[in-house]
Amino acid sequence: MTRRPPPRHQIPQLPSRTLRAVGILSLAALVLLAVTVHAVPTALADAPTRTASSNGPPITCPHEKLCVQMARAPTGDAVDVAILTSVAGWIAVGLGSSMGRADVLMLWQESGKWTVSHRHSTARTLPPAARNQNAHVVSATPADSATGMATVVVRRPIAAEAPGDLAFENTDQWFVWALYDSEGVSASALPFHEAYGSFQYNALAYASPEAVPKPEPTPTPSKGEVPVEGEAPAKDVAPVVKRPLEVAEKCVDPMLCVSMHVVPESDGNAVDMTIRTSVKGWVAIGLGSNMRQADVLMLWRESGKWTVSHRHSTARTLPGVAQFQNANVTSVIPADVPGGMTMIVVRRPAKADHSLDQAFVDQDQPFIWAYADREDVSATHLPFHNKWGKFMYNALAQRGALASAPAPTPAPALAPVPAPPAVPAVPAPDEQPHKKRPELRLVDKAVEVCPHERLCVRMARAGKSHDKDVELVVKTDIKGWVAVGLGSSMQKADVLMLWRENGKWTVSHRHSTARLLPLPAPHANVHVVASTADTVTLRRPIAAKHDRDMAFENATQSFVWAFFDGDNVSAQRLPFHDAYGTFEYNAFAVPVDEEVTATPTPTPAPPATTAAPTPAPTVAIPPPPPALPTSKSGLTSDGSYTYEEQPEDAGATEKGPSAVAEASESNAEIEMAIRDEMFRRTMLTVHAVVMSVAWTGASFAGISIARFMKHRLPTKWFPLHRAVFLLVAALTVTGTAAALVATPTGAHFHGKHGKLGLALVVGTLLQTALGFVIDALFDAERARAPWWDKVHWVLGMSLGVAGPANVFLGHGAWGTATTWVAVHAVVVAAAVAGFIWAQCTIGQQHEHDPAVRRVGAKVSYSLLQEGQAPPTANQIIPLNTM
Repeated sequence: MTRRPPPRHQIPQLPSRTLRAVGILSLAALVLLAVTVHAVPTALADAPTRTASSNGPPITCPHEKLCVQMARAPTGDAVDVAILTSVAGWIAVGLGSSMGRADVLMLWQESGKWTVSHRHSTARTLPPAARNQNAHVVSATPADSATGMATVVVRRPIAAEAPGDLAFENTDQWFVWALYDSEGVSASALPFHEAYGSFQYNALAYASPEAVPKPEPTPTPSKGEVPVEGEAPAKDVAPVVKRPLEVAEKCVDPMLCVSMHVVPESDGNAVDMTIRTSVKGWVAIGLGSNMRQADVLMLWRESGKWTVSHRHSTARTLPGVAQFQNANVTSVIPADVPGGMTMIVVRRPAKADHSLDQAFVDQDQPFIWAYADREDVSATHLPFHNKWGKFMYNALAQRGALASAPAPTPAPALAPVPAPPAVPAVPAPDEQPHKKRPELRLVDKAVEVCPHERLCVRMARAGKSHDKDVELVVKTDIKGWVAVGLGSSMQKADVLMLWRENGKWTVSHRHSTARLLPLPAPHANVHVVASTADTVTLRRPIAAKHDRDMAFENATQSFVWAFFDGDNVSAQRLPFHDAYGTFEYNAFAVPVDEEVTATPTPTPAPPATTAAPTPAPTVAIPPPPPALPTSKSGLTSDGSYTYEEQPEDAGATEKGPSAVAEASESNAEIEMAIRDEMFRRTMLTVHAVVMSVAWTGASFAGISIARFMKHRLPTKWFPLHRAVFLLVAALTVTGTAAALVATPTGAHFHGKHGKLGLALVVGTLLQTALGFVIDALFDAERARAPWWDKVHWVLGMSLGVAGPANVFLGHGAWGTATTWVAVHAVVVAAAVAGFIWAQCTIGQQHEHDPAVRRVGAKVSYSLLQEGQAPPTANQIIPLNTM
C-alpha cells in the first residue's frame, strides 16, 4: 500500500531533533575552534617566559631584554628584587595590575652608576617620585660578556609605608614593567617608554641568602653636588646631579620623540628637527594647531634610504606636496638594536618662504604629529595614519648643539648642508650610471605625481634651448600601454599613448573619444627624448598646433590617465584599459631660470697619503617625493587606507584645559574622515562575512541536501534546498551591494576577485531562476532526469567550487590575518571532506530512483511485485511497510 506525500509547495515540517542537535553541536564546535585558534596563540605570545631556578626563586622574563627574580630579604621585612637587563635606558618594575595605579621602582644608569627611584604610576605621565624613597641598590654586577645582561639588586619594604604604596603578599601578585631602550637617560630626562606589560609573581615564596654581596665604599661627592630630590642614589654610586639637556626632547608616543633647535650657523634662519622613531612606515611632524591646515614634514624609509617630503595638510586627505621642497635630511643614525629608535635630522627654513608655509616663532607653538606603523610604505603608497596627536614646543628657544646621540657609536661627520636650499635634484634612482644624462633638465626638478601606484608623472618646460616645448617623464612598470593626456575627462582629451614594441618605447599622439580607442592625430609632434626600462621622457609642443590639440598653461590643469596591463601590445592591438582616472598638475611650476645647464663631473679622489680606518658614509638625499592627488575616477589609492582607532587620550601629551580643548577641536576636525573610513571598513566587513556564510557554509548545505537527502527527506528536501539557495542568493546580492557602496568610485570588478565575483553574481541569479523553471516543469512520472536538471547540476557544482575559491581570493585582497584564513580553510576542508564521504557512502539520489532507504550501512528495499514499476517521487512506500 502506498501513500502520496503532501504537495511540495506546502510549508515543510521542521527537521528532526537529531538534525537540529547535530547542527547546534557543529556550530558550537566551530565557535570553540575559532576562539581557541585566535586566543591561545595570543595568550602564549603575551605570556612572560618563566624559568625555574635550581638554587632559589624562579626567573621570569617578560621581555627579551628584561628578566626579574624576587625573594624575601634576610632582614625579613623587605624584598630583594634582582633585575637582569641589557636595556641602555631605564627600566621600571612595580606592584600593580595596570599602569593606572602601580607602586614602581625605576632604575637607570648615569655616568656608569645605577640609580633607583621609588615612584607611583599614573598611566599617561611620567610616574612622580614618591615622598618616601625607601628603596636602594644592594648590589650591581656589570654586563656578562656572554649574555650582555647586567644584574642589579634593589631592596624595598614588604609593607605599604605611605599612601600610594602597595604591599607584598605571600601569593601570586600582578606586577607591571616598562622600559626605554636608548642612551641619554638621566634623572632629568626619562622619556616615554618603548615597551611595557605585566606578569605574575610570588615574591615572598622564597628567601634571599643570608650573605649579600657588599659594595665597595663610594667616594664622597664633590662639593656642590646634591642628589636630585626624590631619587635614592645607589649605595655604591655617586649621587646624581641634576643638569638640563642642551635640547629638550618631546616623546609624544612610545615610538616617536622629537626635538628641535636653531641651526647655529644659520643666523636664526633654519631649524633642525631631530626625530627619533621606531615606526616602520611613515612619520609626520608639522607646524599647526590642527590637521586642517598644517605645514608638515613627512618622512619614510624607501630602499634603505630616508626620504623627506614638505607637504600641506588638508585634514581628510593625504597632505598635498608643497610646490617648493625646502627641507633636507642632514644626518641619519640607525638604531643600534633591531626594533630600536632611528634618529633622523631634518633641516628646514625657520621662516615661511611660500604661501601655506608657517614660520617658527620664539614662543610655545602647537605642532601636530602622526604616523603609520606598517612596512609597505613608499612614495606612491602612504596609507592612512595609525596614530596622531598634538604637542607644544618652542624651537627657537633651543639653541646650541644637540645632546649626545642616543646611538652608542656616533655617526661619522657629514658635510654641512646649507640652510634652506631646495632639495637637489638627482637622476631617478632606477637609472643605471652609464645611462645618466650629462645635464639636469628642468623636468628633473619637477614634483612627481603618482595618480596610481604603478604610474608616476612629472612635467616641466623643456628649457631655454626648447622654450616652445614641454617635457613629460613617465615612470611605470606596466607591461601593456600607458596614456597621459590634457583634459578633464576621457570624452575629450589630448592624449599621449606609450607602449613597448620589440623592446623599444613607442609614443602615439591621439585624441580620445571616451568609449572608443583614441584616434591617432593627423600630425606627429611628439617624440621620445630618453628612456630606460621603466622610465620614458617625452617632448611635445606647449601650444595647440592643430585642431583638437590642447595647450599647456601656467596654471593648474586637469589631466587624464589610463593603462592596460597585459602582453602582446602593438600599434595594431591596443586593448581596452584596465584602470583610468584624472589628476591635476602645473607643468610650468619650475621656472626656466632654475635650469641647470651642466652637472660637474666628479673627479676621483687621489690616493690617500695616510691610512683611514673607515671612510665616512654619506646620507643620500632623495629627489622630491611623489604626490598622491585625489583621483576622480578609476583605481585610486584611497582603497588602501587603513585606520586603527586610537585609544582614548593616547596621543595627549599636554595637560590642562587648553590641551583638552585642542584635542576636542582636532577630534571634531577629523571626525568626518574617521567616519567615512570606518563606514567603508564596515561595509567591506559585511561583504566578507555574508559572502563567507553564503559560499563556504550555506552553499555546501544546499547542494548536500539536494544530492544526498532525497530518500531520507522525501517531502522536505526540496523546500529545504530552495530555502537555502534563496538565502545564498540574498546574501550574494547583499554582499555585492555592500562592496559597491564601500567603493563608490573605481573599477568595482577589477582584478581576479572582482571579475570572478561578477561571474558568481550572474551565475547565482541564473541558477535561482533555473530552479524555479525546473520546479514548474517537474514531471512526477518521469523515468530519468531531463537536460535542464543536468544543466542545473553542472551550474550549481561550478558555483559551489568558484564561490569558496573567490572567498579566499578576497582574503588575499583584504589582507586577512593568517590565523583567520587558516581557521576558514579548516572549516572549508571539513565541509569538502564531509561532501566526499557522503558521495562515497550515499551517492547521488534522484526522485525517479527506486525507493531506497539507506540508514548507516543497512540498505532496505521496498517490496515490489515482479514486473511492478518503481514508485515515483509521489509514491514513496513508508518504512513501516517493509
